Amino acid sequence: MSTTRRTLIAMCLLLTVVFAACTNGANKSNEPLSLVPYPNSVEEAGGFFTGNIVKIQQDEEVGLISDLTMQKLKGYLGVDEKSNNLLVVAKDDSLIGEAYSLKIEKHKIEIKAGTDNGIRYGFTTLFQLLDQYSSDGVALPCLTIKDEPQYSWRGMHLDVCRHFFDVETVKKMLDAMALNKLNVFHWHLTDDQGWRIEIKKHPLLTEKSAWRDETIKNHMANHPKEFDGKRYGGFYTQEQIKEVIDYAAELGIQVVPEIEMPGHAVAAAMAYPQLTCTGKPVLFNEWGVSDDVFCAGNDGTFEFLQDVIDEVVELFPSEYIHIGGDECPKDKWEKCPKCQARMKKEGLKDEMELQSYFVKRMERYINSKGKKIIGWDEILEGGLAERATVMSWRGKVGGLEAASQGHDVIICPNDDVYLNFYQSSYNEPLAIAGQITLEDVYNWSPMPDDLAPEFKHHVLGAQGNLWTEYIQDPEGLEYMAYPRLCALAEILWTKDSIRNYDNFTERMNGQYKRLDNLGIKYRIPYPDKVLPVEAITPDNNTVDLSVSIKDAKVYYTIDGSCPKDKGIEYYGKPLEFKIETESPVTLKCATKMPNGRWSAVQTSKLYIGEPIKAQNVDVKPGALYKLKEGEFSTANVDFDDVKQASVQLGIHPSDSAPNGFYAEQITGYLKVPATGIYTFTMSSDDGSILIINNQEVIDNDGFCYERTREGRIALEEGMHSFMIKHFQAKYGSSLSLKATAPDSSIVSFDKENVFN
Repeated sequence: MSTTRRTLIAMCLLLTVVFAACTNGANKSNEPLSLVPYPNSVEEAGGFFTGNIVKIQQDEEVGLISDLTMQKLKGYLGVDEKSNNLLVVAKDDSLIGEAYSLKIEKHKIEIKAGTDNGIRYGFTTLFQLLDQYSSDGVALPCLTIKDEPQYSWRGMHLDVCRHFFDVETVKKMLDAMALNKLNVFHWHLTDDQGWRIEIKKHPLLTEKSAWRDETIKNHMANHPKEFDGKRYGGFYTQEQIKEVIDYAAELGIQVVPEIEMPGHAVAAAMAYPQLTCTGKPVLFNEWGVSDDVFCAGNDGTFEFLQDVIDEVVELFPSEYIHIGGDECPKDKWEKCPKCQARMKKEGLKDEMELQSYFVKRMERYINSKGKKIIGWDEILEGGLAERATVMSWRGKVGGLEAASQGHDVIICPNDDVYLNFYQSSYNEPLAIAGQITLEDVYNWSPMPDDLAPEFKHHVLGAQGNLWTEYIQDPEGLEYMAYPRLCALAEILWTKDSIRNYDNFTERMNGQYKRLDNLGIKYRIPYPDKVLPVEAITPDNNTVDLSVSIKDAKVYYTIDGSCPKDKGIEYYGKPLEFKIETESPVTLKCATKMPNGRWSAVQTSKLYIGEPIKAQNVDVKPGALYKLKEGEFSTANVDFDDVKQASVQLGIHPSDSAPNGFYAEQITGYLKVPATGIYTFTMSSDDGSILIINNQEVIDNDGFCYERTREGRIALEEGMHSFMIKHFQAKYGSSLSLKATAPDSSIVSFDKENVFN
């Protein structure tokens, strides 16, 4: 690691430390230990270790404390052989793997472990305690921590192919990983959209394959597609790869490279088209999956990949090479004479077995180099390679199947730990799909429910996956990764029985400050208890703007102006509105961190008054559906020229909807069972708008995969007119509506409670 970077990290740490001979830190004794991930055993003994100078006593078997660790230590504590305070670093063979113990007494701090990583984690915990208890000198609570991780694979995956991130950005992410005791960096280096690693034997991979002529704009679901026309790319030299690996090693992090095969091969084929079945130049300038894959019938394909592996294994000390193996369309193989000849020669019954042949052949070569392979769960198809580790991303099913066959697995389902998904329903930067909140991550477990006890040891752990189609810069990368990776780190380290989300969010107050010290631009939560459309009635006339970060402040306005400019500080007591207030009120609010950073601004329209009266109408079951074929980019489509309407029960996509592009308008009456405030929830793919009694309640418009949004409205018991507008652009099609009643029961509009 460069001296400059060590010095920078030490300076960042020093910003939060004030040296003093005396201390009043004991007034923090009632605070929870601000440790993330939380240790598995903590026994507090009473009393404090005080003073800011220590003498170091170190077992020879431990080896030297790393330069980076010493820099951090000196940021908190002076080192002097004459000090009465002792820091003991000792080897303890009874502490296996990554286990460590940390004991703090009035004049002694003792760290023990059986491995280098155990020592590192002991210091990481000590540094977090020093960070918490050093604002007015040093006063550490006396305690004993005995700790070890629940899982051995605690990872972060980074795709640098869709968008490229330089070495300094990667190092910064490694720093944040080390802070959270994550120990595997999965570096996704090749894909359809870019080849990012220098291979000296094949120089065209960096001359041609590392670059693309343009990048798709906006969401890939948009139609028609737009492109920016700008050349884009980048790659890592082998020296830069070594630099990152060495830096990670000093932090105790294993770097696992991914070289995609047999699919996701377009970037390689741009330089060497002979690697595909057609042998013709390849063009694929969008996100997603191309059917131009490596030709499995061409021996030259395997020779090329073996050349690549030869250089990769020389660079990476990791015991694993990730070979991808996912999303490999078989269309070109089905038509390729060479692939068909290979299938006949090898006695393969279909293209699934051809894929298995490809993976197994490459596994044998990689094994011959002293390495093991990892593949995404598609490598199960056609027969699993003998020594392969499976990375299960399509749910836990692949992991369950592989573990039950005696294979090691890493669990990382896209619906649970894909950190390129949205973090909330509103005010988020463009993302690929779905929603995974901080709480969602924290309440997840990697262990498959149905896995027999004798196979559970095969579940090595999990990782958060960051795919970068819509992450274009380091700030966006950090925003999507943190704090969700902190939650993942805790569930992989800390036993399920002692985890608690509320406690975690309180401890995160300290972790946010540590991320600040590293310069990580994590996501700041805006006040999310207030929805974009709110109802204020005599019985429910308050709005809660609180957030989970203790030291953050919330500012708001009620005149529609930006709270970052002239906002009023919110002091924790819910805002109270008088019913005679003119309605609606535009409320805007945002969170401000102690470091001056702001959250996104949440805008809410407050409708103030009595519940809207029900309508006295004669009705029949079902709603009126109008359908309009065509390509649309918004749900606000004019249906005046559509004369014919069909009657259908419930809210869902039209039964007459075509397979392609269309818009629909649904009108009628919704029946609600009681008087009070209703929270309506609407999900759709693509955009949708809900209007009740001529008032817009939910705006879920725009291109998106299935997305859910909410709004509140006060209604009297009975019938209320409604209109839903929805458009379908591409991919999946969905539309649903439900409401939470004043008594918290759920009102369904799937088949009932909808009339015309």
